[in-house]
Amino acid sequence: MRKDIIISERLHCGVSDEIFSQICKGNYRTGSILPSIMRLSREFGTSPETIRKALNILVKNNVLIKSKNAFFITNDLQIIEKYKEIYIRKYKNRYLNAMEKLGIVVGE
Repeated sequence: MRKDIIISERLHCGVSDEIFSQICKGNYRTGSILPSIMRLSREFGTSPETIRKALNILVKNNVLIKSKNAFFITNDLQIIEKYKEIYIRKYKNRYLNAMEKLGIVVGE
């Protein structure tokens, strides 16, 4: 049962990463409104609550702005670029830590 909880907790993070990836690729231009939570829910095959959590991660990191009408709008390109640097560092550190756990020495 605990395994299900862990998977559920991580699902919204994966969805958030995928939406951020789509923003970086230009699928959602700066200043554009993202599709509705229901549409994203269908596209990702997840619950609306998972999408809501994923979008809120991006709001917290200033990638998206939540309007008064509950629309999610992509933020300014400079702000997105700043978060991209943080995002890359986070995953680079995870990758290096995983290599270390496996006994792989970097730089040799």
